[in-house]
Amino acid sequence: MNSTTANLVKAPARRVDRSLFSIKLMLPAILAVLIIHSDTRTVVVSALADAYYQVSVFVAATLYLYHQLSKRFNQFELGYLALQNPTLEIVVAAILGILPGCGGAIVVVTQYTKNQASFGAVVAVLVATMGDAAFLLLAQQPLTAFSIMTIGLITGVLSGFVANKVLPTQQYSASLEIDFPLAISTPQYLQSIAGRFWQWTLFPALAIALLSALNWEFGAFKPYIDLVGVACCFAISLLWAITPANSEAYREVPSHDSTTKHFALISKETHFISVIVLSSFIAFAFLENLTQFDFKQWFTAHGIFAPLLGAIIGLIPGCGPQIILTSMYLQGLLPFSALAANAISNDGDALFPAIALAPKAAILASILTFIPSLVVGYVSYGVFGI
Repeated sequence: MNSTTANLVKAPARRVDRSLFSIKLMLPAILAVLIIHSDTRTVVVSALADAYYQVSVFVAATLYLYHQLSKRFNQFELGYLALQNPTLEIVVAAILGILPGCGGAIVVVTQYTKNQASFGAVVAVLVATMGDAAFLLLAQQPLTAFSIMTIGLITGVLSGFVANKVLPTQQYSASLEIDFPLAISTPQYLQSIAGRFWQWTLFPALAIALLSALNWEFGAFKPYIDLVGVACCFAISLLWAITPANSEAYREVPSHDSTTKHFALISKETHFISVIVLSSFIAFAFLENLTQFDFKQWFTAHGIFAPLLGAIIGLIPGCGPQIILTSMYLQGLLPFSALAANAISNDGDALFPAIALAPKAAILASILTFIPSLVVGYVSYGVFGI
């Protein structure tokens, strides 16, 4: 393929990426309008300050610790483990699944598409994973997160065993290798700015967030603290809009500044989670103010539908819907049974490579995660009554 043909092939990707770039820029623009407008300022300022101090700061801190411990998680070879002990393969796959984020699940799915892992391992990891929503839950309610992770681990192991015992072997069906090039060239200094933003703000903001969690009264300083939170939230939305979505771009930060590079890597997931949470915080705030609809009261009266709702939302590929549901739980709008069902049903971003490379197996695995999610959800509903 000559250079002219290559450029023609890449041209559609450029148009798509530029369109996505323009769409992403709409978020900080909308936030600016809502903050400036006097009729919406109070609701938006409160929602943004809460989103920053209650979510973004804790998620960044959790990621900071997590990335220190997860550098060698991709060294697991499930094919070797399966040869040594098939039971161990399923257990390790489930353990990789309960790791926060989608990395562990993507590792297992990728190994399956290379015929290095069994179909049961895929089911186990997809059942166990909670995706990026786990960071949000860990940051806000670590005990609840550990409970969900334990439930996911046990359910994932059992589901993986059943899949390998009952179902015929699901063979990997190869398809064309799909490449998603980033056609818009993003200067390295933008990734450096994202890294330095968290390098300079994380620990002071974490101190404020911890004091707020302990119900510390800031007195006359409270409006200024909220203003800083709003400014940081707006900065996060802007950085999310102008920096690339692919992980590798963040690794291009000059290596001589290892600390900034580390924070730049952290910023990717933090910004993604933050923009979804701050958008949902604002949406729910306006919904409650305009309609006076009480989510908690509705689910108290119709709690029988909560696990089904959580399981159905979990079928949606990607982490965005799952983060929204988790944030609703943290705000007291959804019961635990919905969260538990969603945690089992959702497959996070790991489903995307599976759909691209082994669509039949991906769809079957997603359906199989739905069944135990209903069991877990309704057992939780029966035990806790919510």
